[in-house]
Amino acid sequence: MRARRVSAVVAAVFVACAVDACHAKPSGVTEMQGEPPKETWATIHRDVSGWVVHPVDVHGADVHVQDVDTTAVAEAGPPDAQLVLRGTVRGPVFAADAAFRALPGGSWSPDDVFVRLENDLLVEPNLGVAVEASAVFVPLPDRLKSCPRAVRSCPRGTVPAYVRDVDRCLVLRKCIAPSPCTVLPAPCASGYLLRSWRSPPHACPDYACDAAFLPE
Repeated sequence: MRARRVSAVVAAVFVACAVDACHAKPSGVTEMQGEPPKETWATIHRDVSGWVVHPVDVHGADVHVQDVDTTAVAEAGPPDAQLVLRGTVRGPVFAADAAFRALPGGSWSPDDVFVRLENDLLVEPNLGVAVEASAVFVPLPDRLKSCPRAVRSCPRGTVPAYVRDVDRCLVLRKCIAPSPCTVLPAPCASGYLLRSWRSPPHACPDYACDAAFLPE
């Protein structure tokens, strides 16, 4: 079975598929004139006079706007080309109400086909073939609640040892008398930050590289 290259958005996650392996998208850029607002998922990029809104739907046509408003998605920050946004064209503005950001290190194109994953299953569109992800995008915010404050006090001679849950929150497992530790972390790739915490069974540091834009 031939794999298709896709850019994916995760959690629901998006993933992306090269146009030579998927359906081609309409070319050209249009101005919205007299059409009712329609919510769409799109990538964005600047041009000389504003922004081009590029729908991830293979049947969507590009739309030119003067500005992109991401204030409804505070975690997205100012608009940039690493975002996939859900929003509506309202006159000269594309107003976003949901956002995904690409994890650093991916190699994707706005012309890729984007698919959505839930629980590691391909949800839409169902391409009917295996897919090869060129990039993965995570929702902003990527968790619904802030992490509870980690417990940091233990009996004398012991230290708290944690595990991280699926939301990257530290969960106390037990208080442990620390042992000598020799494992050093590997360096993180560009765009990622090193996180560390003491973990069972010996209270030695455990490490992870998290995307720099994600909260600790």
